[in-house]
Amino acid sequence: MTATLHWRPVADADLATVAALAHTIWWQHYPPLIGEQQTRYMLARMYAPERLRQELADGVCYRLAWLDDEPVGYLSVRPGPCAALDKLYLLPSRHRQGLGQQMLEYACRLAAEQGGQRLQLRVNRDNCQAIAAYERAGFRCVGEDCAAIGDGFVMDDFIYERSLL
Repeated sequence: MTATLHWRPVADADLATVAALAHTIWWQHYPPLIGEQQTRYMLARMYAPERLRQELADGVCYRLAWLDDEPVGYLSVRPGPCAALDKLYLLPSRHRQGLGQQMLEYACRLAAEQGGQRLQLRVNRDNCQAIAAYERAGFRCVGEDCAAIGDGFVMDDFIYERSLL
């Protein structure tokens, strides 16, 4: 039987929890895909407290995923007709338990509740585990993009999308 996640909106007091989860998850998953320097750069850029506060102020919906009394992951959805799933991360120790699929379904519901007709995301083209999870959840590749993000680093991604209608 799959455990059920519980959700809590992220408030300012939760930003340290989000950043701590990000550091744990990213250091376990991303160095083989993007290298240690880019992992360090992206964590510093994406999870600085002022950056997270600005995203909350801009209306990005962050949620913490809880299993019993333990935060095990987080996600963020940028609302719009074509909503953006900017972040969806689960502790690697919780992979292969059906929790990632619960997170994806929750992200789709959250985007739809905010008026989204489609949910779009970017995924590193070498992140085979995530790509397989997105495809299981009904997302389809609709494009690709290689974007410079500073300091000589790029995000070399596929763009995936799922209809919410």
